[in-house]
Amino acid sequence: MAKFFDDRTPMNFMNVKNRDYNDHIWVKMTSHGEQIIKNYCKRVGIRAPTLERDARGWTRMHFGEVVQLFGNEMYSGNSNLPIKNTFLAEAPKK
Repeated sequence: MAKFFDDRTPMNFMNVKNRDYNDHIWVKMTSHGEQIIKNYCKRVGIRAPTLERDARGWTRMHFGEVVQLFGNEMYSGNSNLPIKNTFLAEAPKK
């Protein structure tokens, strides 16, 4: 049986237990990602939220928000991704 993810994957999904669509994840946002959020908020007529970001650039977001905002931008070969390709399911270590 082929393994979809291997040990080189930054986050081994096979070991993630009891995660929910509403859980927070931590991503490293790109300027393109920040622009997507601004454009979305402008389009729906709301003020862009202040994103919770730590000193190393990790931004805390709901998994569902990431999927909704960036899902159509996350494909192999896209050279202008909204977030870096690694994310954390737990808060980054200080």
